[in-house]
Amino acid sequence: LYASLNIQNSFPELQALPLEFVRTLLIMRDLKINIRKQAIGSFYEWENLDRVVASRREAFG
Repeated sequence: LYASLNIQNSFPELQALPLEFVRTLLIMRDLKINIRKQAIGSFYEWENLDRVVASRREAFG
């Protein structure tokens, strides 16, 4: 697994850890990246909605 993921050169300290633990770390890293992408997308969506609401208030105000 270490060789197929090309992490033995980038993170040599991981070779001393159990394989299942390293797999869990990598899965958690991927989940963190995906959650961050979804959160950023959600923030942009809320920002756009806030802009629309603000522009409606100004037009009627």
